[in-house]
Amino acid sequence: MKKGKILILSFVTALLAGCGVDNNTSDTAADNENIETSNKLQLGGELHVSEMELNPIIDPIALVDAHTEHVSSQIFDGLVAYDPKDLSIKPAVAESWDVSEDGKTYTFHIRKGVYFHDDVCFENGKGRELTANDVLYTLKRICFNDPENSAFSVVAKDVIVGANDFYKKSDMDADLEGVKLIDDYTIQITLEKPNDNILNLLAASYSGIVAKEAVEMYGHQQIVGCGPFILADRNEEHWVLEKNPNYYLKDDKGNQLPYLDKVIVNIIPSKQEDLKQFNNDAIDILVGLPASSVKKMVQENIEGFENKPPKYILERVPLMATHYLEFNIIDKPLDNKYLRQAINYAINREKIVSDILKGEAYGEGYHGITPPAFNGYKTNSIVGYNFNPERAKELLAKAGYPDGKGAPKIKLELNRGGAKNIAIALEVQKQLQSVLNLNIETEAVSLAQKIKDEKLMRSEIFQTAWIADYPDPTSFLIMFYGKIVPKDRNTPSYPNYSRYQNPKFDELFEKAQNTKDKKERYKLLLQAEQIMIEDAPVAVLYYDERFVLIKSNVHQFFPNPMDYRDYAIVYKTEKVSPKKENVETH
Repeated sequence: MKKGKILILSFVTALLAGCGVDNNTSDTAADNENIETSNKLQLGGELHVSEMELNPIIDPIALVDAHTEHVSSQIFDGLVAYDPKDLSIKPAVAESWDVSEDGKTYTFHIRKGVYFHDDVCFENGKGRELTANDVLYTLKRICFNDPENSAFSVVAKDVIVGANDFYKKSDMDADLEGVKLIDDYTIQITLEKPNDNILNLLAASYSGIVAKEAVEMYGHQQIVGCGPFILADRNEEHWVLEKNPNYYLKDDKGNQLPYLDKVIVNIIPSKQEDLKQFNNDAIDILVGLPASSVKKMVQENIEGFENKPPKYILERVPLMATHYLEFNIIDKPLDNKYLRQAINYAINREKIVSDILKGEAYGEGYHGITPPAFNGYKTNSIVGYNFNPERAKELLAKAGYPDGKGAPKIKLELNRGGAKNIAIALEVQKQLQSVLNLNIETEAVSLAQKIKDEKLMRSEIFQTAWIADYPDPTSFLIMFYGKIVPKDRNTPSYPNYSRYQNPKFDELFEKAQNTKDKKERYKLLLQAEQIMIEDAPVAVLYYDERFVLIKSNVHQFFPNPMDYRDYAIVYKTEKVSPKKENVETH
């Protein structure tokens, strides 16, 4: 019997027993792969998925949320990409690359025959061929000083030679010193110092390659890439991605990608409505269902999991994601470290996970901002905050607000997407009132509005989450790197929203970036993270995970810790009527 089928039943049995499961992503991902190997590839058809909310701007450099990134990454391709099975780097627009002996110069060889999507921004409305010059233009754009540019501080600042100077000039006609065109299909990128993450940075959605014509015609509203899908339609209920007929990639058997004709992205704010649509066959993949709903669904549809082949595939995936409160540390009253520490000690994280999330979390946020998802990075060595009301009250008094007296009203802003967000905010509000006698006012706004307010710190506290842009702890710690904070208070700050600055943190962060030895590098990052946690610009709530339900006729959708999606390799087969058989257990 195939390992994947045993795992499915074991997983269902564990849920029904109320027990934990082995969070081994490689095993659960094998489920989907093992089952699909017996199915013959079928081309065409539609995949129906869902997102809670989508930002109308999908321009790569302006991306700020994971939901919209799931769409943008299907439209824009970069030089390289992630393999959704294991998050390793694979070729994309660049078919190969060379690295100099000193590790600082990368020479990328661009594929011939890569075309941008057809659009009226091009002559005759036909997408033109992508060349190395488009890569140069994209990198210049990443290094351009623009309020909507979320990419510079993550991808290029202190990384690419000349990036910092180019950002200061903000002249697209100026030279970008570290990027050199060799010919139409070869481009060379030189780094300030060796950086083991450079390919991850170039695979991130920020680095999707864009066309100058599209940017000049549409600005940040542009939607013209060279990826597997074209954004054909969108409204408040759904977005429609149609197959790019001129896509440059084929599978190893010569079949043209993508396999699907369309991907319909339904906008469904409620997870209960999501489950209803899944049960009604209106969507094919359900990501992020609460554990209680998963258990009920399994109980009511046990044959759908036990039959051979099963009707459903269920996976539980630990994520490179953390949920936390973000403090406005530059304005009163939360410029006071003791108040921030008091709030940290006053939060009962165990109650949030057990009562509000119903156990749907990888674990309580007792340590750092980095989730325990990176092999060798010992997050449990970071001393964070447990629930300690007495210590919280002591620190509140030290902050100048004994028993909450004299403390002003504090606003907690969150995005209104989903009942879970609101329930967590109300629980935090209740706990801080009960323990510290603080008056917390909650305000739920759209995701787009929350992000705008967050960049300018227009609230005292933001309830937020971060999922890795690339599979490395620095994807979390860069949020606290002080040298990317703008000097002007009225200039948006990203990704260091809280505008946290500590020279010692920066020193350790930079030293780690220059260290090749992974063990030593992680040691330095852990030291930096401990400093940040003691300064308390955030209150970590919990580390995330996802339950993922997949219809068994959907193949090659691989849930992974970064929630990275590659719909180009997904295909669907005809639904079958499973035949009940005796199923092995262990």
